[in-house]
Amino acid sequence: MKPPKYFFNLESKPNKSGKHLIYFNLNYGYKTYNPITAKPQYKNLRISTEYSIAKKYWILTKKTESPDGEPIYKANQEYVRRFGKDLNVSLDKTKNLCIDQLNLFRNEHHTNPEPQELKRIVLEKLGRLEKISTDVLITQFIDKVINDRKKLPPTSKKYWSQKTIIQYENLKAHLKNYETNTEKKLTLASINEIQYWDIFDNINKLNQHNEGSSIKHNTIAKICKHLRAIFKVAEDQDLEIGFKWNKRDYKINEVTTENNTGLEQEQLLTIYNTDTSHSKEFTNARNYILFSSLTGLRIGDMVELHACKIETYIVDNNKFKGFKTKIRKSPDNSTELFVIIPLAEPLLETIKQNDNKFPKFPSKPVLGRQIKKFLKFLKFKDNVQYKERYYSEQGYRMENHEQHEVFGPHSCRYTFITNMSKLGIPESIVRNITHPTIQARNILDGYNLSTMQDNAYNLRKYLKKQNSEIYKY
Repeated sequence: MKPPKYFFNLESKPNKSGKHLIYFNLNYGYKTYNPITAKPQYKNLRISTEYSIAKKYWILTKKTESPDGEPIYKANQEYVRRFGKDLNVSLDKTKNLCIDQLNLFRNEHHTNPEPQELKRIVLEKLGRLEKISTDVLITQFIDKVINDRKKLPPTSKKYWSQKTIIQYENLKAHLKNYETNTEKKLTLASINEIQYWDIFDNINKLNQHNEGSSIKHNTIAKICKHLRAIFKVAEDQDLEIGFKWNKRDYKINEVTTENNTGLEQEQLLTIYNTDTSHSKEFTNARNYILFSSLTGLRIGDMVELHACKIETYIVDNNKFKGFKTKIRKSPDNSTELFVIIPLAEPLLETIKQNDNKFPKFPSKPVLGRQIKKFLKFLKFKDNVQYKERYYSEQGYRMENHEQHEVFGPHSCRYTFITNMSKLGIPESIVRNITHPTIQARNILDGYNLSTMQDNAYNLRKYLKKQNSEIYKY
């Protein structure tokens, strides 16, 4: 970029004392284009030094110390003898400060600042203008990110679903609780590592107060993940973060607990034979448990189950009822996948009772509460031992729970996989249903469609041989 050229000059009109105000000018190559003439127009920085001098004391030094050869206007020797050299020293400080701030801006942004922007920075450094804070409350920034992501089309990689938005709304609530408890505001530029760790400690203490125990480690790890995601968005927008947040030391990793409980086939039969017509909550819970435990679908796919259609498939001259569904999340593949799943007789009967439609389910938190309430009603109180890790505690706790207390939506998928193993269904047959490989873009391929039908038929064929009362085809 162009080396700066500078000079001082006097205002043409004197003040009432007969003195002229001294101005500093810096030309550093900033230009705009005139659309009419199609020629560049150079603009320079011009600021008042707030010093005045009588014209008789002002001289042009013929020899200059400036590297670019520009003349430097200074107070003459007579002025220095009478009033000292403080004025010339102050003028040099103004010049050096302007050039230093220009170079700092260039180094950080790799471009020239607008003259008004550079003027504001210089006047702030001189203490003549109150500094404009560009800092942002983290909670306000979260709101901005949420609003920006909501406006994006669902096909965008940065689009946030309602489920994701709720997670960041919860993060914002945690931060507001921290600000209330500490009477300190959390901003992007001022947050430090002590406050960062205090946020998680505050969440844990609040949980201890409200629930009587520490919060689970993996819950804190997820909150940490969301907070770091916000920092990443801010950093991408060139906003300053108060500490080196992206170091590994500041990441809270999730730990593996491998806790699961499944329902036995007899328990599934009890659920199937239970009349839940008196309770919408119990009906939701019953239907969810049956469909997920007999198909192996995750909750992400179960909430979209109502959009599926029952179809008749033919493999080796054998007809069977089933449905085709998109698999929206797989640990082995981030691509959208498809699978065909055979429908057991209990599911076909449930669909018939539901006006020949697949049931529709509420959100995961609501469904989780309904399932626990339903299983408590059924007195599913078998003892389940869980291995848990709590935040800030060393090691794991071994805890005993009644089954209804810990059984959730994902436990149904675990129920399916466990019962398939107990029934002796080959793992390869089960895996074709629980971990499909047919990608969405190939779904119209006749070969892939045939493969999916074969996979469904093979599972059905193996299960028919077991004469299970619940996995009945």
